[in-house]
Amino acid sequence: MYSLNTAFGEIDAVSGGASVPVIASSTLQGATGIAYDASNGAYYVASPAKNQILEIVNGSVTVFAGSGTATEADGLLLSAQFNAPTAIVYSSSLHALFVVDAGGNTVREISSFE
Repeated sequence: MYSLNTAFGEIDAVSGGASVPVIASSTLQGATGIAYDASNGAYYVASPAKNQILEIVNGSVTVFAGSGTATEADGLLLSAQFNAPTAIVYSSSLHALFVVDAGGNTVREISSFE
């Protein structure tokens, strides 16, 4: 199991009550939701302050989706717009991410990973 330590900007592995940092990045500070895709080893993090979804692969943090503009608009990954994404879930059966976009009271789907 993984948890997001928003104060320190860490993704921690949790096992048997112990927590060990796996990834640390100041980019993750203030992030609120995390999902993990075991098929490619990627973590996806909802960042309401940045209005973006971040992707972490092999310790490298990049913007996965969202232009950074605080509004709602569907589009290709980096041109899509989020308004305070706060939670995220990965569905392995659908190979899709579902994002709670709190600013617009909506749940949005990211199904294109290209």
